[in-house]
Amino acid sequence: MLVLNRRGHLLRDIELGRGHMYHPGGIDFDGRRVWVPLAQYRPDSKAVVYSIHPRTYRVRERFEYADHVGGVVRDEVTGTVHGVSWGSRELFAWTPRGDLQQSSANRSHLVDYQDCAYVDRRKQLCSGVTELPGAGSDTYEAGRLGAARPAR
Repeated sequence: MLVLNRRGHLLRDIELGRGHMYHPGGIDFDGRRVWVPLAQYRPDSKAVVYSIHPRTYRVRERFEYADHVGGVVRDEVTGTVHGVSWGSRELFAWTPRGDLQQSSANRSHLVDYQDCAYVDRRKQLCSGVTELPGAGSDTYEAGRLGAARPAR
């Protein structure tokens, strides 16, 4: 993870990952720490979620999970860490220590969410793109914003 100042100067190069878990997903800043998932670069794999203190750059491994985690958001009110799987097919909710609270299929998985941001208690706004068939053999990319959270 590269830490830059507002002028683009490199302040720190933080090495994250372990073994084949090197692919970063969507990150989140919860007002106190930056949350970063790193996963194997394939579906149905594994991931590790880190938090980084923005002033001291102290890295803390929060938890490992037995699936690809493509993005995380930490709820600033409840502390719950929400995540999406490869292609956003599954939605997750964990405690900050990694205890799975909920997992559910994403009912609107047309778009592969790549990044999410905290909006309000129990809500996150996610963005992503997908390739759709066009006329003949043409395809086009469509973007989408959506709310992603596990079903209650």
